[in-house]
Amino acid sequence: MTNKPIHVWDIEIRVFHWLLLASVAGAWLIIQVGPPAWLGLHEALGFAVGALLVFRFFWGLFGSEHMRFGGFVRGPGPMLAHLKSLFSGKPLRFVGHNPVGGAMIVALLLVLLGVCLSGIATMGGFDKAGPLAPFLTFAQGRQAKEIHETLTNLLLVLAGLHVAGVLLESVLLKESLIGSMIHGKKEPHAEALGAAGAPKTPRSAVAVILSSLIVAGLGLTMLNLSLQPALGVPALGIPPLYVKECGSCHTAHHPSLLPSSSWKLIMADLGDHFGDDASLPQDKAREIGDWLVKGADLGWDSKAGQRIPASLKTEEPLRITKSAFWERRHRKIPENVFKTKLVGGKANCQACHVDAVRGGFKRGGIAIPEEIN
Repeated sequence: MTNKPIHVWDIEIRVFHWLLLASVAGAWLIIQVGPPAWLGLHEALGFAVGALLVFRFFWGLFGSEHMRFGGFVRGPGPMLAHLKSLFSGKPLRFVGHNPVGGAMIVALLLVLLGVCLSGIATMGGFDKAGPLAPFLTFAQGRQAKEIHETLTNLLLVLAGLHVAGVLLESVLLKESLIGSMIHGKKEPHAEALGAAGAPKTPRSAVAVILSSLIVAGLGLTMLNLSLQPALGVPALGIPPLYVKECGSCHTAHHPSLLPSSSWKLIMADLGDHFGDDASLPQDKAREIGDWLVKGADLGWDSKAGQRIPASLKTEEPLRITKSAFWERRHRKIPENVFKTKLVGGKANCQACHVDAVRGGFKRGGIAIPEEIN
């Protein structure tokens, strides 16, 4: 036994560790304090986490000794023995991960995988975007979103326990475990269990090559799927006549936002169009009305197409902005925002939603103008 610090953690696993921490923390902070327009960055960080997990899987199979799953995954017996040693005041030392720490790593990796997969499913069904959009319904996306949020909360709990465990062992063993994950070395101890070093093998290159190929292949596949039409979102062109006649006063509302019965009532009385005279020549009114009715009957599975028509109030069957869903989603927006020149009223959806005319209303496409007149 020498007094020279021994190498334990490969540079690859240290870079992985800190990149994973930065990506997860960044994705979480964006949702907590960032504007809706940053959702795309949240999703990008989520895909980065997925790529890192692919790398960690192969490194766990082909990496150096202390990084391979076989080098730190232990059964209940060793875990209990380690916990008993902590409470006995004579904690066992390990060159690599201790049994409880190894179990925590597996738990964190599995939960992170679930977070990534449920996040992609949320994009696909709830936002009608990403590689799963061609396959998932809005209802399935909502379920995925609930699972995503639940797993994220579980991840926070596990991360807190992980940090607490690292700090506890650092105090009990009188060594900086966090520091070792930066420089990759630990102080030698004769009683430490496990091999005294973590030499790399040619198999480590296999982990890098395989993970790179898998990530590239998955990336191309997901990109191709993302370009396919989303399930339940029919391709529907917007007639120039509708944009010209109706979009001159407010957003040319997408037909999915109201049931066909509401559109029929609206187009039947343009002379009293919510207090204004919006009369049109009969042929133009018929053309616009037919398009709105046919469009509404296509069966839209988007968030807005599902939630707004279903939450219309009986006494207000024609007003999108009076639906329970619209009011709930906009309850935190001050009234004076709707009165600014940049917005000009609650019916002008495109002032804040870049994809309002297409009926998308994606969370990442929201930009609320500042409260100035």
